[in-house]
Amino acid sequence: SGNSLPTPVILEARLSIEEVEVKDGVLETTVEAVLAMGQSELTTSNLEVLLLPIETQQHPFTDIQFASEEQQTIGSFRAVTKADGRVVATKERKHLKTSCPLSKRFPFDGRTCELKLLSARQQASSLQLRFHPSSTSITLSPTITTARFYLEQVSPVSCMYETVYAILSDSVLTARHSCLIARFSFSSPLIPSLFRYFLPPLIGPFIAWFNLFTPRFNLLLRFFIISTGIMIVYLSSLISQSVPPSPIISPIDQWYIIISVALSLIIIEFFIVSSLIYRSHKYRFMSTGSGDCTVRVKSRQRRERFESRKLAISKNNDVEKSGCYSSMMSDVFLRSSDRYSLLSTRIDLTARFAIPVIIIVIISFFFFFHLYVLQE
Repeated sequence: SGNSLPTPVILEARLSIEEVEVKDGVLETTVEAVLAMGQSELTTSNLEVLLLPIETQQHPFTDIQFASEEQQTIGSFRAVTKADGRVVATKERKHLKTSCPLSKRFPFDGRTCELKLLSARQQASSLQLRFHPSSTSITLSPTITTARFYLEQVSPVSCMYETVYAILSDSVLTARHSCLIARFSFSSPLIPSLFRYFLPPLIGPFIAWFNLFTPRFNLLLRFFIISTGIMIVYLSSLISQSVPPSPIISPIDQWYIIISVALSLIIIEFFIVSSLIYRSHKYRFMSTGSGDCTVRVKSRQRRERFESRKLAISKNNDVEKSGCYSSMMSDVFLRSSDRYSLLSTRIDLTARFAIPVIIIVIISFFFFFHLYVLQE
């Protein structure tokens, strides 16, 4: 019969990879697979090549399948080679979609995806799969390009797997099958990822940091600069949504935590300085003792009583009667105003240098940890 083959049968595989793409945890490939009996199985040179419809069943080649979630045969025919009336080789092209392990450390990690070719029914004792014993068992199209990863190599790997069949008795029957794996090794393009995912959000804190160089009393301008930095970080986060999904906190997530810390330091500094400037203005107003605002006048009176107790001065003593009391209180409020103004200036000057140093140290540790520590 044209479908009968000797036992055990050795089938050799050659794979030609035409297209490769990895996205959303799925490896998409277009593969031309050639399955042929081993040379030891061929006893004749009387070969015949036919084009048969895909639906034509040719045992055992139709039993050899790719273990992929989705597969689509390209074209309506498969090339079949017969020797003395029996099938000895077949060739067909398929578009495959296979799940690939999620990236946990993108873009600092590599990614390994596997394409498995197996015999689902026949045991290894009757049918064995192996790659063609040559360096061309797997070939790559020179036009292959990937959008997010570099395809470093595709390695041929032989494997075995077991299936368990339940039978009528309490015992089970275990079957051992032959399989082949095309293992794709990818690496992340670090430099493009740095410009795409890491640099844009870093511009936000950099712009917000410039508010420290604007006039301290122009709080509206400072607030606008900080808001611009926050908006840039938000827009950059929309770009990062295109990274491979990860079940854990990825380096991209850690990076945005660092950016958030940097922005938080600048925002906290802004509110501290704003509070000090407000208090400086408040005491300077109190030093004049004028104004129509009842609340401020009452506030001045409360503060005046507090400062009076500190100086052990009473309104009934000779100081007040001599006319020096008001002048002394004015001096106290002016000194307080100057003290808060000077403190805000010192915080501003310190933050200009301290915040960048803190951010640089954290960023340096971040990249050192991911590029060197985890790699080892």
